[in-house]
Amino acid sequence: MRMKRIANNAGITVVCYQRYEYGDRKPRVDVAKLIATALGSTVDELF
Repeated sequence: MRMKRIANNAGITVVCYQRYEYGDRKPRVDVAKLIATALGSTVDELF
Protein backbone atom coordinates (compact mmCIF):
# COMPACT_ATOMS: atom_id res chain seq x y z
CA MET A 1 0.00 0.00 0.00
CA ARG A 2 1.32 3.44 -0.78
CA MET A 3 2.11 5.93 1.96
CA LYS A 4 -0.37 8.48 0.63
CA ARG A 5 -3.25 6.01 0.72
CA ILE A 6 -2.37 4.79 4.22
CA ALA A 7 -2.05 8.35 5.52
CA ASN A 8 -5.36 9.36 3.97
CA ASN A 9 -7.13 6.30 5.35
CA ALA A 10 -5.70 7.02 8.81
CA GLY A 11 -6.60 10.72 8.61
CA ILE A 12 -3.05 11.99 8.96
CA THR A 13 -0.68 13.80 6.63
CA VAL A 14 1.76 11.92 4.42
CA VAL A 15 4.69 13.71 6.08
CA CYS A 16 3.45 12.64 9.51
CA TYR A 17 3.08 9.03 8.35
CA GLN A 18 6.55 9.09 6.79
CA ARG A 19 8.06 10.20 10.09
CA TYR A 20 6.44 7.22 11.80
CA GLU A 21 7.43 4.83 9.02
CA TYR A 22 11.08 5.93 9.07
CA GLY A 23 11.28 5.85 12.87
CA ASP A 24 11.77 9.60 13.29
CA ARG A 25 8.73 9.83 15.58
CA LYS A 26 6.45 7.49 17.49
CA PRO A 27 2.69 7.89 17.09
CA ARG A 28 0.31 8.48 19.96
CA VAL A 29 -1.86 5.47 20.80
CA ASP A 30 -4.92 6.87 19.02
CA VAL A 31 -2.91 7.54 15.85
CA ALA A 32 -1.29 4.10 16.03
CA LYS A 33 -4.79 2.57 16.13
CA LEU A 34 -5.83 4.59 13.06
CA ILE A 35 -2.74 3.46 11.15
CA ALA A 36 -3.30 -0.17 12.15
CA THR A 37 -6.92 0.01 11.02
CA ALA A 38 -5.88 1.58 7.70
CA LEU A 39 -3.49 -1.34 7.17
CA GLY A 40 -5.98 -3.99 8.29
CA SER A 41 -3.69 -4.91 11.16
CA THR A 42 -3.34 -4.45 14.90
CA VAL A 43 -1.17 -2.09 16.90
CA ASP A 44 0.63 -5.09 18.42
CA GLU A 45 1.60 -6.38 14.99
CA LEU A 46 2.87 -3.01 13.81
CA PHE A 47 4.62 -1.57 16.82
